[in-house]
Amino acid sequence: GIMLHLSIPAYLIVLAGVTLWHLLFDPSGNLATIIARTTFLFLAADIALTAIVTGATAAVGIMTAAKAARHTAMRAAEPTSLSATNLEAGLQAFGRLADDPQVAAAIAALRRVQWDHTNRLFQDVARDLCLAGPAIVGAIDKSPANRDAKVVATAVSILRILLRRLHEIEAATHSATMSQAEVMGGYIASKYGPAVIAEGEPSVLPFDR
Repeated sequence: GIMLHLSIPAYLIVLAGVTLWHLLFDPSGNLATIIARTTFLFLAADIALTAIVTGATAAVGIMTAAKAARHTAMRAAEPTSLSATNLEAGLQAFGRLADDPQVAAAIAALRRVQWDHTNRLFQDVARDLCLAGPAIVGAIDKSPANRDAKVVATAVSILRILLRRLHEIEAATHSATMSQAEVMGGYIASKYGPAVIAEGEPSVLPFDR
């Protein structure tokens, strides 16, 4: 559309210039032939320029869309990646006390959890674990015996609290999933009727055999 609006005035200007040149410098020439030749050359140049501009615009649009898609994907992946990093950093920090059986057991239990790093609740626990890690490491480094009983007890308490929270999240997630399944089952039953097998009706559908 823009190229068309620009082409028409440009063509008229070129045509006026060619006509003026003919009248001033070549009055004996065939004006109709000159105009026809000028029109053909102008159309050819205009088509080529339009194709170039259209292609360049499309390429810019594709690159812009691809960049936006990458940016969106990166923003979506940032919390997930950060959560996994927080989890590992926290476990490594508490691992400084892994020679204590209670700490080792708690760390092993945390590693057995099916972490869903796309879930904000899991992300919160991983972040808190990572925040607690430096405090534990600092307490270990400042402890005269390097394994002060209070530090160990604090570490065990933190890990058990976070484990309890994870179990609560897993239970809530399972309950929500079951509720969704039950709702869908009720919807299907209300739409197509209950799965009641009438007397004499085969219990196995033809496509199940």
